[in-house]
Amino acid sequence: RAPDPRASKGADADVSWDLDEGEMGAVTFDFFRDGADVRYALEQHMAWTGLAAAGPCVETLAGTACPVVGRSWKMRVPLGPAPAVDAPRGIDAKMRPALKTALADDAAETLPAYYARGAGDTYFSGKLFARRARVAAVAAALGDSETAKRVSADLLAALRAWLDPKNPETPFLFDEAWGGLISRGCAFDEQKQACAAAAAAPNLEGCGADFGNGFYNDHHYHYGYFAYAAAVACTHAICDRTDRARFLALARDYVTPAP
Repeated sequence: RAPDPRASKGADADVSWDLDEGEMGAVTFDFFRDGADVRYALEQHMAWTGLAAAGPCVETLAGTACPVVGRSWKMRVPLGPAPAVDAPRGIDAKMRPALKTALADDAAETLPAYYARGAGDTYFSGKLFARRARVAAVAAALGDSETAKRVSADLLAALRAWLDPKNPETPFLFDEAWGGLISRGCAFDEQKQACAAAAAAPNLEGCGADFGNGFYNDHHYHYGYFAYAAAVACTHAICDRTDRARFLALARDYVTPAP
């Protein structure tokens, strides 16, 4: 048989997915014929598909990989428990004094002024927001509700600044072509600690700006930091309907939220 013409254009497979019984993800890879039906599968792929090794396995940076024969992989992937902002287990009583001391130091930190007002990049700001959210979550787990509320309130104020449609420095833009949200970007001036006014939309001018945000690179975890921070902030501070709508708008860029 002749190779599938799609394989010559850089594509390798059609991918489809669905929920199977609510607790499993059903993922199917239908590989295009490129002259060979042998591919390497990692251990988890083999466990999820029931594929058998067709030859010697090799060790790779991603784990053990084995050659398998088949143009279609039908995987049933366990989804695990639903995500939550609380830890799945309690804190060891012996560790509580040390954690309280560390919490006091971490909670005393503040966000940089530019991140607090909605200026900068989505990657490093998002990482810092997620870290502050973790501080609030740890405080709550230790029974320190006042610290959890204070950190969450500061975090919520920063998130509101970032998602304000009138954000003057680094607003999110709606992409009518692809239906997602991209950050306009920020050409940061270290001396002024602000975005340079001359750069109108850095993220649209080059695919390397902000790790490719304007070209949809890495949105799932840049914005995932924001989503986690919002979930924690709204657990311990008061979020309104506008907050919810804006947080969900950002999440819908990379995932379909549950109803």
